[in-house]
Amino acid sequence: MRAFFTAVLLLFTFSANCQTHTTFRDTVNKFSIELPAGWKYKIPATPPTIKLVAFADVEASQKVRDNFNVNVLEEAGSNLAAVTAKLLEYISAAEGYKLLDSGRLHNNAQPIFWMDETHVVKQNNTTVFSTVFVIYDTDKVYIYTATGDKDRISTAKPFFHRIGSTLKTGLAIRRETLKMVVPGLSSWKILFEGEDSVNYIKQLIPANETKENWQTTINQTFVKGIKVEKIHQVVDIFVTASKSETNLTKTTIINEVEGPGQKWALFKAETPYYPNDPRPESQLYYLLQGKDGVHVAFVAIREKQLSPEFVKKWTEIFRKSSLVYE
Repeated sequence: MRAFFTAVLLLFTFSANCQTHTTFRDTVNKFSIELPAGWKYKIPATPPTIKLVAFADVEASQKVRDNFNVNVLEEAGSNLAAVTAKLLEYISAAEGYKLLDSGRLHNNAQPIFWMDETHVVKQNNTTVFSTVFVIYDTDKVYIYTATGDKDRISTAKPFFHRIGSTLKTGLAIRRETLKMVVPGLSSWKILFEGEDSVNYIKQLIPANETKENWQTTINQTFVKGIKVEKIHQVVDIFVTASKSETNLTKTTIINEVEGPGQKWALFKAETPYYPNDPRPESQLYYLLQGKDGVHVAFVAIREKQLSPEFVKKWTEIFRKSSLVYE
């Protein structure tokens, strides 16, 4: 598992250095939204319609902490126009309500109603600025409401709109996946599979092998929300990590493509043995920039070197893979 754990450690470091947000995904209520870096979130028990609350640390200059919530309500047989009309009627009753601007946009083919408004919070008699996004999808209403200091409208408005534009619902929350066709894959078993807001990781081994005594393993990792200027940035990090445990590891970059609309690379790492492990291990890596993040797939075997036939076989498997949403 040496290659696998090296990759996991590396990807967390890579994510921390590159990401400016993480993605919250609610598969039960079928929505996802990006959380700004440094923000905290919670899932409140009440009211039951609020599925997410996120907030930033309060800065000294702020009277109101920047925050947002996502409401999900059942509204069978309705449409965006109807639910928007009901929402406007409800919000307009708020004390000091003033509509500043509103409009419609599309995100991943989903129509969205948005509005900017100010109103008075009765508890502390403070006027706040709010941005509201509304989506109607499959008998459900999704309402994103971001609130902040009224005196910061000029900066809060584009910030709140940027967060709101990441709200996805229904089929739109499916994850981008690198789909590989591996001969005999039905006889393999999943050794590990995990996902959080940053990474999706999956490791497979043949059904007749074990965690302690595997001979071949396939590993796939998806680092969400990252776009690199050049795929060589990812190659360089993995090459460095591959050599970090022993200077006996030999790495060879097989191919790098930085063309328009496609960034991918292949490289191999071959190690005859490790300081605390006499067993050899070699890996062939496939790195690909996707639309929603970076995909890293590699196959590892207990051999000192990768044969030309092995490299050819797995290069074809990797290059024939496709990006799909699941």
